Amino acid sequence: MRNKRGLSGVVVSLILVLLSIVAVGIVWAVVSNVMSDYSDKIEMGVSAVTLKVVSNEISEIDNKAIIKIKRGIGEGNVSGVSIMFETANGDTFSVDKELDIKEQETKNIEVILTDDDIKVGEGDEYNYITSFMVYPKIRFKGKDTLGSSGAEATRKTPENLLDNPGFEEWGTDCTGFEAGTCPIRYGSWAADNFIKNAYKEESSIASIGKYILRVTSNAPDVSVSQNILDTEDLPSGKYVLSSWVMCSSDNARIKIQAKDITNDKSLEESVLIACDGEMHYIAIEWEQFGDLSVSAIPAFLIGGTADQENSFVVDQAAVYESIADDSA
Repeated sequence: MRNKRGLSGVVVSLILVLLSIVAVGIVWAVVSNVMSDYSDKIEMGVSAVTLKVVSNEISEIDNKAIIKIKRGIGEGNVSGVSIMFETANGDTFSVDKELDIKEQETKNIEVILTDDDIKVGEGDEYNYITSFMVYPKIRFKGKDTLGSSGAEATRKTPENLLDNPGFEEWGTDCTGFEAGTCPIRYGSWAADNFIKNAYKEESSIASIGKYILRVTSNAPDVSVSQNILDTEDLPSGKYVLSSWVMCSSDNARIKIQAKDITNDKSLEESVLIACDGEMHYIAIEWEQFGDLSVSAIPAFLIGGTADQENSFVVDQAAVYESIADDSA
């Protein structure tokens, strides 16, 4: 009996030793994998590679973004970038681009934006891009890994040819006037003969500026406009007109338009959008041959109720040269 009890104790001890060895092996395997993974990330430069956005131009109607980036100091084999865009309605989408960029080198990235990501419906409305992040893609041992340090930037539109496009600069509100007497003229903005009231109010969309222009009229059709390059004609070229618009008048619709003042005709106008009390980002594009005197109409209300107060909102109007043919 004593021998059996002694043998049993030895077996238990051996089992405990074996279990301890197995446990140590499991722990070591986990720690080793973590250390190996961490070592690989250090070696490949996941945290070392940094990028900075130097400038950007985004044009939804041109289906293009041109982004200039600069790489900082830090080892790592950069094989490309992943760019994540965010839109005004909170949607996000990403585009991957192959790119060979060395330390402290600056390069342009040309990104093609697809209609699936930025187009709204069949008309001239677009999903406005507000910001984006650029992450480096680092190649190590034949595989690409996303860098941990991304560069964030707010979207920029190409150089705007309009004065006070966001209606942020302001004089005195024009309220309480009889129709046709409202002297709206803020930053070269003019009214047609039917505007009664014009005033700024705080925007509900922070990404498009603090203020918006609200206009009311007793006429069924009413608009605001600005002559592009007021002191000279607009040279030959391809141009874009875009703006945010909103209206809530029953049965009314709204559009934007570029007008040839020289020949008193429309150069281009958007598809009419039904008034629904929501903000819409609309863009149109036209090409002109020869210098012309051109007027930008970023909001044109059509079909309001006569002799009743009709209202519309406009903000962030822009006229710029198309970047469709620009090369990065």
